[in-house]
Amino acid sequence: MTGADFAAGQHDEAGGAPRLGVDGMTLEQVERHMIEQALDQHGGNITRVAKALGLSRTALYRRLERHGLAEPGAEDGA
Repeated sequence: MTGADFAAGQHDEAGGAPRLGVDGMTLEQVERHMIEQALDQHGGNITRVAKALGLSRTALYRRLERHGLAEPGAEDGA
């Protein structure tokens, strides 16, 4: 998946609000994609990524681990 999959300007069939382009994706897949996008956007800065996603750093670390995105030894036991 690329940023183009979430391109702004996509609208639903009724011409209403913009869509995220997540049709057919599970909640887990959407969450992983959003985390990956935020990591790229913020250069891997965990504090900024957590703030952008509205999570605590601890919650972000848990999600990184759940999705297999955490680097070994990256978490400080928080």
